[in-house]
Amino acid sequence: MTSTDTAPIQTGGIVFLTVPGDIKHHFAKRLAKNTDNSLRLMVIQKQEKKPLLRRLSILYKKAGLGIFKEIWFAFLLRKDKELSRTLEYFREHSSKQKDIHFEKTLEVSSVNSNEVYYQLKTIAPDLLVVWGGTVIQPRIIETAKHAINLHFGLCPYYLGAVANQHAVISNDFAKIGATIHHIEATADTGDVLATVNADLSKKPRYLFADLNDQAMDQFLEIATKMYCGKEIHATPQDNTQSKVFYLKDWLPSVRYKLAKKIQKWERGEYKI
Repeated sequence: MTSTDTAPIQTGGIVFLTVPGDIKHHFAKRLAKNTDNSLRLMVIQKQEKKPLLRRLSILYKKAGLGIFKEIWFAFLLRKDKELSRTLEYFREHSSKQKDIHFEKTLEVSSVNSNEVYYQLKTIAPDLLVVWGGTVIQPRIIETAKHAINLHFGLCPYYLGAVANQHAVISNDFAKIGATIHHIEATADTGDVLATVNADLSKKPRYLFADLNDQAMDQFLEIATKMYCGKEIHATPQDNTQSKVFYLKDWLPSVRYKLAKKIQKWERGEYKI
């Protein structure tokens, strides 16, 4: 915890589960301001830096004998900075928030750890707000009265990790978007509170910056309304249409193919 962990823990309120990033701290500060400082805690799941041999071992488990091909594509991406930069478009925001820090933070290796669970049991939040990270275990969800998630993919069509990336790979540009939904035990399947569609008239970098800005603003509005007790209509998902993607499928060859496609998209070689 930060130096504020010596203060008594306030119960109820809101807890925010997320991953590192200045934009997440920016969101936390806005949420605290909108709810009269009711954001009790921001839990940040740190991104583990694995040593090279460990990364190669993980890649071998994913790719098997195809590991040499994947190493080659990883090399190509690392060598071509302009190409690899296109993969960062999916996290773009129009405003660059720097040196913003929400004070009440807890950094952990996993948001599903016992440490987080016991903290949340003590706080018993009225609302759990999730943006990024791993699938949340049921015991974590159950510590709060309500739990909502910001998913960067258009539900019910693209679920799981890197959903918008797979929409692009599939040439399914009309289904690039973001979804705010209730959290259930199965990832990204809860009732939908709002969706945001991408503006396909924009070039990719600006499209994703605009989409991400709108999604964050909508998430902030919904979280504020829910905490204040306002009723928000929710629509059940029809998951018979869903495609689910996992990080184990996010291989260097897939990233390379996507980056090349985005470059062609930028040059106007795709009719959207």
